[in-house]
Amino acid sequence: MDFLKINLQLKLLLILLSLSSVCHAGSCAMGTSVKATTGALNLAVDPRVAIGDILGYRYSKGFSGQTLVIGCTGSSPYRSASLLTASSTVEGAYETGIPGVGVIIGDLYKTGMTIPYTISLSPNALTPWTTRDEVRLTFVKTGPVTPGTSGSKVYGNFYLNSRVFSTLTVSSLTVVQKSCLVDVNSKNQIVDLGSPNRSEFSGVGSTAASSERNFSVIMQCEADNIPVQVTFEPVGTSQGEGQLPLTTDNNSASGVAVEVLDTNRVPLSFATAKTYHNSAERTIEIPLIARYKQTGNITPGTANAAMTFTITQN
Repeated sequence: MDFLKINLQLKLLLILLSLSSVCHAGSCAMGTSVKATTGALNLAVDPRVAIGDILGYRYSKGFSGQTLVIGCTGSSPYRSASLLTASSTVEGAYETGIPGVGVIIGDLYKTGMTIPYTISLSPNALTPWTTRDEVRLTFVKTGPVTPGTSGSKVYGNFYLNSRVFSTLTVSSLTVVQKSCLVDVNSKNQIVDLGSPNRSEFSGVGSTAASSERNFSVIMQCEADNIPVQVTFEPVGTSQGEGQLPLTTDNNSASGVAVEVLDTNRVPLSFATAKTYHNSAERTIEIPLIARYKQTGNITPGTANAAMTFTITQN
């Protein structure tokens, strides 16, 4: 009898614990049920980039400024999920339905996180919950790209207390090949500026004439007149117009930078898009000049720098 009595007490305790957990579940007064869309998206891509490379960014329309939750009385489980098929080649990406084009979907609650995301939210975090940002879509190459169009698809569902309260739909996605692609011989260039003597520099702002080199970026284009935009960016933080910071290692020089000029000998403006291909040109050459420029007290050593260029198309 004593043994049976203990068993009954344990069962009663388990029932009470179960009831207790139910009583503390979050109860929320919901605000706007948002069904955000993106509208029709167009993506011009370079099909030669590597698997995993970014093809472009796009954003949702309709989340920013919406009050999704008015208030909650307890902690509430939140999660985000996609109905798309997960990519087998790029971690965190989902297939869009266009061969070779995947998408990494940003989370609605936590900026910087991506679907799927799960968290238990306290009442303070949800009283109220007014969104400030849109969801970012990062399109990536997941395999050989075949241009085409995909129709309307729900990319993401967002759940609170196991209930869908918001969705993100891409109205349509059209992928085309960029009208201009960088020539294979221009894609990865090494420009040797030589080894100028420190005596060639006369002070901050001076340059070494013996280091000056001409080079160019060449694009091969389609016979259309669709414009493209080219942007140059330094690798690292630039200290002035056209200046590329030196890479750092144990033998790096200091007090100098690599200065890049355009064909008019004007320092290159980084992060500023310039438009090309307005007249159906098949080949476009962008001539540039590179040289060493003194920026401080010079310490001899290796002086390497790098920059990237990006071709975009609306």
